[in-house]
Amino acid sequence: MPNKSIQSLKYIFLRHLFRREFLIASENIFGTRFKFKTEDVIGRHIYKYGEYENEISQYILNHVDINDGICLDNGANIGWYSLLLQKASQGSSEIYAFEPDPLNFRLLKNNIEINGADNIHPVNCALSNKKEEKKLYRYSNKNLGRHSLLEINESDSVDVEALVLDDFIAESNIDCSKIKFIKIDIEGYEYFALSGALKTLESVQCIVSEFVPEHMKKGGVDPALLIDILMGKGFKPNELENGTVKPLSRDELLNSAGLDIIWLKAP
Repeated sequence: MPNKSIQSLKYIFLRHLFRREFLIASENIFGTRFKFKTEDVIGRHIYKYGEYENEISQYILNHVDINDGICLDNGANIGWYSLLLQKASQGSSEIYAFEPDPLNFRLLKNNIEINGADNIHPVNCALSNKKEEKKLYRYSNKNLGRHSLLEINESDSVDVEALVLDDFIAESNIDCSKIKFIKIDIEGYEYFALSGALKTLESVQCIVSEFVPEHMKKGGVDPALLIDILMGKGFKPNELENGTVKPLSRDELLNSAGLDIIWLKAP
């Protein structure tokens, strides 16, 4: 496990004195390495602590059965969850990692390669409810995970391809019945992505999703629409509280400032 103080000092020297554009971080469970843009908050956290979103990550490692199945990582960024899933399944699962941003995608591919993760399949696109070209509104370099297809950021934008997940699954001859797990974190655009995944959702047992009503409302999306889709497919919302799964009501979701939600189907 990296020493926080030492790693923080190293980071300061490498970023501000040596002005390194990219660094390599290592996580402390499997030794997975991640190349990241130096000022980005996700890579910076992994570099200093050897972990990221630890409570959710530990839940996935300890409670989600992904062996011999298929996992989908929507909003893969530099690959934290894709590589976590790959290591946790000891290479027995197939992971499709969707990332539309050009820089994030380049880093994702690099991190797949340096970790020898041949069963992760990177896909340079966004997911939506129809196939089209979309604008990805970028956040600053300090948080490359905050880009959104909703017009909620005030920086520049880049044109990206958007696909429909159900169509991608069918056209790629992927066995939909083997899809066990979805992680989705796309800054308020989850409703549109999952609207194009209604068939895929039939076989999925667990979804880990960010839910930030403020982002959705700012982008003109009613947060209740996402809840209705998932509850309509039999999913129940939960949050983690000290490692324990705690059920959430619809009202608690709608009144929250933002949560990481574990959506589970009844056994």
